[in-house]
Amino acid sequence: MATENQFVLHDDIYQNPTDTRTLLPFLETYPHELKRAVADAGYGSVEILLTLDRMGIEHFIKYSLFDKE
Repeated sequence: MATENQFVLHDDIYQNPTDTRTLLPFLETYPHELKRAVADAGYGSVEILLTLDRMGIEHFIKYSLFDKE
């Protein structure tokens, strides 16, 4: 679900068992210009972080090994 100022902007439902397989398909269907992404550590894969960097999207996503390091 995408929100801004507590308003729902976009949502979708996926059958994928993990968060990392849903964020990029979700962004492909997002109908607005995206400037910033905030998500929990379940979305913090290297592929997602690199893709967001390439797309020029500022992101605040803790990667999965953050606490171990």
